[in-house]
Amino acid sequence: MPRLPKRRSGTDFTPLQSRIMSDRLRALSEQVVAVSLVSPLGLGCAAYAMLGVVPRERVILWLIIAGLAHATAIALGLIYLRRPRSPAENGRWIHLFTVRALLTGASWGASTVIMWPTDRFEYQAVLVMFLVGFSTISTLTNSALRRCVVASALGTWVPAIWRMATSSDPLHQTIAIMLLTFTVIILASMLRFSRQLLEATRWRFENAELAENLQIEQSRVDAANRSKSRFLAAASHDLRQPVHALGFFLQTLRLTAERPQPERAKLIEVARQAQGTLNGLTGLLDTLLDFSRLEAGTVPADLQPIPIKPVLVTLAQQFTERARRKGLKLRVRPCVLSVRSNPVGLQRILGNLVENAIRYSDRGGVLVGCRTRGNQLLIQVWDTGQGIPPDELDEIFEEFYQVNAPPPKPGSEHGLGLGLSIVKQLADLLGHQVTVYSRVGKGSRFTVTVQLCDSEVENPTLGPLTLSAFSPAVAGYLLVIDDDDDSLDSQRELLEQVGYRVLIARSADEALAFAPVKSKQIAAIIADYRLAHNRTGIEAIELISRGHGRPIPAMIVTGDTDPERIEQLSHCGYPVEHKPLAPRTFLRKVRQLVNRPRE
Repeated sequence: MPRLPKRRSGTDFTPLQSRIMSDRLRALSEQVVAVSLVSPLGLGCAAYAMLGVVPRERVILWLIIAGLAHATAIALGLIYLRRPRSPAENGRWIHLFTVRALLTGASWGASTVIMWPTDRFEYQAVLVMFLVGFSTISTLTNSALRRCVVASALGTWVPAIWRMATSSDPLHQTIAIMLLTFTVIILASMLRFSRQLLEATRWRFENAELAENLQIEQSRVDAANRSKSRFLAAASHDLRQPVHALGFFLQTLRLTAERPQPERAKLIEVARQAQGTLNGLTGLLDTLLDFSRLEAGTVPADLQPIPIKPVLVTLAQQFTERARRKGLKLRVRPCVLSVRSNPVGLQRILGNLVENAIRYSDRGGVLVGCRTRGNQLLIQVWDTGQGIPPDELDEIFEEFYQVNAPPPKPGSEHGLGLGLSIVKQLADLLGHQVTVYSRVGKGSRFTVTVQLCDSEVENPTLGPLTLSAFSPAVAGYLLVIDDDDDSLDSQRELLEQVGYRVLIARSADEALAFAPVKSKQIAAIIADYRLAHNRTGIEAIELISRGHGRPIPAMIVTGDTDPERIEQLSHCGYPVEHKPLAPRTFLRKVRQLVNRPRE
């Protein structure tokens, strides 16, 4: 049979035990009041039976003692039932009810001292019969609490058994042994019954708690499903929009380029617009990727001293044009201090905050600035947007949540409801604090609190990357493996444009077929993770490397954002990049790969 958790000490109960004890005390109070209200009948019968053989004053004395005990029991039960009791009071009430049971039992046990009919065995038997009847009723009445069962039995039988056991009459001694045996048997039975009642109460509360928890979890699941349904609808809309626009831009580029005398300025302008649309699409997919990485737990929290200036410069370069297109002015105040953080994580936190500020602002501008407070740096993002209602400030960092504000104006950007959730999770991971202050209709201020560094950090120079920065400094071929023709062709075209020699394969088997011939000339492998015939890029890389006896530098480029897959790839031993990858970033990663020292 399952056991109740043990109490830690004294009357220190667990929450479950407190609820059980409260229920048992209430049941005990109700039983005591009900039984004690009919106790005068039993008391009167016992007194009447003894009047002929015991002096009247002794009978009256016993009636007063027993009546006061039963009246105390009734009063105690009614006081407890009068109003709900705090679980913290359980210990005190358990002691009070135990004392009550002992006093009530002792009042009946005192009858063998006060009203014992000397030399009248038949009246002694009648008095013992009354005690047996009271004891049986009392143990049932007190069964809700085991210690009350014990207290009542001891109070009732100790005086009677002691009187008979100390008698010189063998018959009295025999009766004492029988009464002791009766007491032990009834105590054992009632304690077992009390235990069963306690277990039944425990199961009832556990089932009720389980049902309550299931209902809460069901509510959470329903809320999560509704949130994800809204998210999928928003994601579908926001991903379709740029894809739709890109199709029109590309068709316009093609029609313009097919003219006998294409307008170069028109081509450049349409290409610029297509690039802006692509950047927006990339931002949405990056948000989904960040969310998947956080779910997979693969975001490193390695903190290091970093200068804040390059982070702010990157923000300005990344968002100035986007703000200008919305008629906003982005101002980024310079800062020469250094903080302890993760450069990628901090850049993503601030980038999401600035992106949100631009998205929800239709006038004015966005300001990014820093201020010190003791040994901390407060990086703040101010906007003049629609603001956040006070009752939604605690919810904006939840997944898929979007402020219940007026619909954005035509042409403005939409979000997926993940940006601020990613901000909060990254900040928690890095040990940074994120706070928000907002006034509806006036704007918002988000503050990221970061620890300042004691030591100065050298600021790297940040300049625009030129095509020459990607020029290959390697002899040999790049082997690109991808089962998607568009992805494969686009990578080959880009790599060949900057001067690499490229081999392409659409499967692991195709790569293995010609790799031995070119093995001495392969400088690096760039492979998609999912390949045809249930093969993976990791398998292809390892098979090719094993085929010619030396490890080949390799990189995985994948569009798989499943959290479990991300977690697996984090341990594969190769650099992993996720599609869509910006062309300049892709070329920089390739250059780092081919220039990596050979093992």
